[in-house]
Amino acid sequence: MSNTPSVGSSPVEIISANDQGIGLDDGLRQWIAPWSTISQITVALVPHRTALLLVAAIGIDDERVVVAAEDQPIWPVLMEALHRNLPDVEPMAIWEARAKKGGSASVIYP
Repeated sequence: MSNTPSVGSSPVEIISANDQGIGLDDGLRQWIAPWSTISQITVALVPHRTALLLVAAIGIDDERVVVAAEDQPIWPVLMEALHRNLPDVEPMAIWEARAKKGGSASVIYP
């Protein structure tokens, strides 16, 4: 699943997540988006091929949205880092269960 680029730019991929922030790569450069720049996180269960897939859309500085899906290798690292560094993020067990019961997209941060 590819990430949504901002207008006029290349798609941005999440390549890491640690205590400094989320590591991003647009194919030309790599950088860290500090946790303080995360403006919103929305999660949803979306159809993908023959299954349903959990995805998280992460707003950065109200100017870019990057998407991570549960089938990407970065997913468990990202989820652990989100909960460790953004204490106001809704616990994954709650929103994951809600999504799998057929709930619509949920804002889990702020």
